[in-house]
Amino acid sequence: GKEIDFAVIHFYAPYDKTGDPARMNGLVFAGPTVFRMNVSAIKAEMKKNCGRILPIAVTEYGTHFGDKISLSPRISSTENALFNGLLLFEMMKDNDFLFACNWSLLNNSRFGMITTAPGKVSPRPFYPLFKKLALLGGEALLETVIDGPSGAVHPMGNIPALDSIPYLDAIAAAGSGGGDIHVA
Repeated sequence: GKEIDFAVIHFYAPYDKTGDPARMNGLVFAGPTVFRMNVSAIKAEMKKNCGRILPIAVTEYGTHFGDKISLSPRISSTENALFNGLLLFEMMKDNDFLFACNWSLLNNSRFGMITTAPGKVSPRPFYPLFKKLALLGGEALLETVIDGPSGAVHPMGNIPALDSIPYLDAIAAAGSGGGDIHVA
């Protein structure tokens, strides 16, 4: 344990191979909760085996619908942007994260934040949100309390049955100039 510098994790959800679109609705809201649960379990293992919490790097994350051969268009949709934004909120709120790398910036089937065709560059829905959240990097986070609707999800893929999954979240940061507050 003392020889380990940091931990690397990947997180995709719902990671379901059935591809039943109707059953997948709402699972993106549960992903951040499952991520937080997984990170908590990983930290417990670190304490047990290393005697301390190691810095964490998330080197892949995102939605994953379908199987490796037949990837769903949902992977590059606004649904994916919502999932990734909520997941980044979780990482930003936890000082044990070193960094997070989105799986792909350019093209790469359905995973890239930007796609190209001859003479054309097109951002996918996650790209503008990623740019917005990048502006918050290094700024002091402010406590946010969100009171809004929630719902339950049925188990599917790597998402267990969960109750009270929030449908809203936000993150706020104090700008380095002192007077600005940035909210996403």
